[in-house]
Amino acid sequence: MKIIVIGLGAMGSSASYHLAKRGFEVIGIDQFSPPHSLGSSHGDTRILRLAYAEGIQYVPIVMRARELWKELSDESGKELFTETGVLSIRSDEKGSFKDMFKGAESYGIKHESLSASNISDEYKVINPEENMVGLLDREAGVVHVERSIETHLSMAKASGAEIFLNEKVESIDLSRTVKVKTKNNFFEADAIVVSAGAWLPELIDLPKMNLEVERQVLFFVDVASSESFSPDNLPVVSVEYGDQIRNFYSIPNFGRGFKIARHHEGKITSADEVDRTIYQEEKDDIEKLFKRFFNGPPGKVLDSKICLYTNTQSKDFLIDFHPDNDNVLILSPCSGHGFKFSSVIGEITADLLEKNESEFDLSHFSFEKHFNINAT
Repeated sequence: MKIIVIGLGAMGSSASYHLAKRGFEVIGIDQFSPPHSLGSSHGDTRILRLAYAEGIQYVPIVMRARELWKELSDESGKELFTETGVLSIRSDEKGSFKDMFKGAESYGIKHESLSASNISDEYKVINPEENMVGLLDREAGVVHVERSIETHLSMAKASGAEIFLNEKVESIDLSRTVKVKTKNNFFEADAIVVSAGAWLPELIDLPKMNLEVERQVLFFVDVASSESFSPDNLPVVSVEYGDQIRNFYSIPNFGRGFKIARHHEGKITSADEVDRTIYQEEKDDIEKLFKRFFNGPPGKVLDSKICLYTNTQSKDFLIDFHPDNDNVLILSPCSGHGFKFSSVIGEITADLLEKNESEFDLSHFSFEKHFNINAT
């Protein structure tokens, strides 16, 4: 069976690998040369949390994702996942925090509850507010983004996949077979996997889906040579604070700087029209945020990158066959929290195309689920 995969970032590179490994004839196509910095899959690292705030339905899937990252690391000889722990900090133990504890306890995830004073005693550089509490997810950590995409693609090719880069798709014909025309080539296959992220709406008509592309900015700040901000001494930190509930996260310094970014506060845009200028007020904001919640060096911005989230209304994933074409499998959008899952979503893709089923309950990520949400 021949499969075309369009979009070879997080989801597409993994899908190409798992499909080729199962013996499918795979043609992977991308308009750029992944990994690149124009979409969603770049910026060195992404967080892998096991105690999951977005819902308990994600927990068994992310647990399998972690297993697969470790397996792929062993198989490739490259460190794709680093266990740092993830410390989630909130102003109380209600709402998403309650769901995180429930998921952790239900699935036996190693975790502990910390008071603000516990956090300050354990991690001298973190400065939580007095009313804050924390959940430390011990076996969580970070996935190394560009390295992971490179590994999935190289291993896909080693398993027989044909990869075509810098090939922009010009048209898709979904008749009896799938026909894809690019600037330089014409491809035909039995089915197609569309994992194009922010470019998804340009490629496939998605009825009743209100997708939004959101501009995000990633920052790397200067923490000098402070070992206190290294992955050996500091976990990933995720903070929810304020009456209006604002969010940011930070990732220890792996050599490029201490990574810090706000979460889901960006302007709505499109993949091709996003403003890639990073403004001084954005840098000032992140430096003030650093000074508010961390103790240490000045935290001046060293580098920054634009990243794109592609969001559904509920902020849940979309993993399903197209309602009008059962030979079209959609693997995105992932609403700003998908990269960690890409290892297992590739495996799920192979299961769906080989057996038309998955060991996981995917109903929460179906078109039907999103249709019902969008109708309310």
